[in-house]
Amino acid sequence: MAPQTQYHSVEFALNSPFPIYQYKLWRTSGNGVFLLVKNDSTLLPRLKVGNIVPMKYLGGNSMRHVEIRDTQIKKIVNERKGRFQGHYRVELAIVAPKGALTVQ
Repeated sequence: MAPQTQYHSVEFALNSPFPIYQYKLWRTSGNGVFLLVKNDSTLLPRLKVGNIVPMKYLGGNSMRHVEIRDTQIKKIVNERKGRFQGHYRVELAIVAPKGALTVQ
């Protein structure tokens, strides 16, 4: 099963071991995943589309369900209306390991 469907949150750090950020994973109808980051978060200016960040994917109720995967920031969208108003939606994509076959 892909990390997009079996994990509920991610942890990551940018450019140093601390601070560690932890976010709930949200899913799109197309089975993509995203994070919600508050408009005033100090993390937001540090996130850049195209960057690849090693993220620790955390599963259900057991620490046995942990996987570290390189993850690309695909899109950052300001949610000005609706359910996520006051947040940015940060869309993610798991990067295939080098040498892995991909299906298109």
